[in-house]
Amino acid sequence: LAAMHSGPPGLAAPLANRSRDGTVELQILCQPETQHRARYQTEGSRGAVKDNSGNGFPVVKLVGYDKPAVLQVFIGTDTGRVAPHMFYQACRVSGKNSTPCKERKDDGTVVIEIDLEPAKNWQVTCDCVGILKERNVDVEHRFGETLTAGGAHVSRGKKKSTRCRMVFRTDIVNADGQPETLQVCSTQIICTQPPGVPEVCRKSLISSPATGGLELYLLGKNFLKETRVVFC
Repeated sequence: LAAMHSGPPGLAAPLANRSRDGTVELQILCQPETQHRARYQTEGSRGAVKDNSGNGFPVVKLVGYDKPAVLQVFIGTDTGRVAPHMFYQACRVSGKNSTPCKERKDDGTVVIEIDLEPAKNWQVTCDCVGILKERNVDVEHRFGETLTAGGAHVSRGKKKSTRCRMVFRTDIVNADGQPETLQVCSTQIICTQPPGVPEVCRKSLISSPATGGLELYLLGKNFLKETRVVFC
């Protein structure tokens, strides 16, 4: 006989966002912003991930369920099969009006837990979840065995991804009394600082004869190698 599996599935397990009987579904009502600069451990909070409008926060809802549940949030890979991200972790963001949440670790991966309450129509505003950039030494500690064994998460030769997805999951009990875990993942989030707009701060000349021949020095910021200067 096949061995019976007990307990919730691992964070890399492939899961659907709809229950097997089709009556319960975990939905993302508001997707997260496409770019959120991750926080380094040596700096202060950079706030929670906002929604794609920039004015609110991601919203998740459990539809078709009638019992209290817990929403679990972690940071996953940016493409393909969902698995914990190698370089980014979820982090709890505390604020005066932030949604109460708890933080725990599942095999080295930080999971933020938020109550899905009937009083709030099983809807959660995720205003308490930020993104933390892992130190290289912590990455080796978390994924050392996987890296050595060539596991499913990542490989040593894989380029460091600066994109991630927020992964939402919850455990429910079906009408037949069987436990089931639902999961849905967000669109991609770029976790690096966006490049600044090139800006000229000072120039050595304000005019020049039409024949040219003078040297012009420009001082500015956010000049990339391919930046071109246009005179008009």
